[in-house]
Amino acid sequence: MSDSNPTPVWLAAPERAETTGPSEQEPPLAEQQEKKKIQANPVQNKPTQTNADVASASQSETLLEVSQVTKSFWLEDHRIDVLQDLTFSLSRSETVAIVGASGAGKSTLLHILGTLDLPTRGDIRILGQDILAMSEDELATFRNRSMGFVFQAHYLLPEFTALENVMMPAFIQRLSKKEAKERADELLNWVGLHERAKHRPGELSGGERQRVALCRALVMRPPLLLADEPTGNLDARTSEGIHRLLLELHQTWDVTPIIVTHNLALAQKMDRKLEIRAGKVHPIEDVETLGIVPKTGSLLSTDGGS
Repeated sequence: MSDSNPTPVWLAAPERAETTGPSEQEPPLAEQQEKKKIQANPVQNKPTQTNADVASASQSETLLEVSQVTKSFWLEDHRIDVLQDLTFSLSRSETVAIVGASGAGKSTLLHILGTLDLPTRGDIRILGQDILAMSEDELATFRNRSMGFVFQAHYLLPEFTALENVMMPAFIQRLSKKEAKERADELLNWVGLHERAKHRPGELSGGERQRVALCRALVMRPPLLLADEPTGNLDARTSEGIHRLLLELHQTWDVTPIIVTHNLALAQKMDRKLEIRAGKVHPIEDVETLGIVPKTGSLLSTDGGS
């Protein structure tokens, strides 16, 4: 993944799924699904979500419900089902790893769960909210309040300090500067970077930058963290430090992590392990029985793409 700095996910407007159909007689499934949602849930009739709604829903046991989710792409007149009728649920008491071979659809699933992409069909509820019934503005608000994101690249803004990068999502949600700074200071202290708070990304190591990115993902205190190969660009020793922080999330910050990873040692430490294979989701107990070998050839390597 390139280490460039595109617009961060918490600043960008959500993108609707791009799907091209084979003919005018048979419109793409994503378009059919969207039309049904609009007809059944007019934007003007939907209540706007508030902080109280999020706080109330976050107390429920079920964090995420996925029902018959399919993601299809069209290649000329041939439909490719990357994900096929996925159905599962996750509770707030769990930590979750998603594993599978390269190209299996792990990142696609994570993007759909994070509302960055839409399924072709199916239903998804997060914190009791039907995310497919939301408008783009509602999705953006929900995402910023309820989810944190960490990717293989840190996507920090180079002109701002570590502290300012962590504070940015709080400013977007119009928290006071005092509260935003208090939250950011607390998080940077937790990851051992309090003394590096005034340094810009170019003055930090790779592991330090990824720790800052983790803090930024947590500053709004979301109940859900979505991480896509968070240690894919780091060496084994640095990765171990990030793994420790990820495993502390639930106990320290009451955050449920869902982590896409090729690092089987990290995946094995999660409460639940889900393998994506042939478009389906398969619960597994021991990831070392999978035989998934990253590109480096080492079963427990910290490297590998998704």
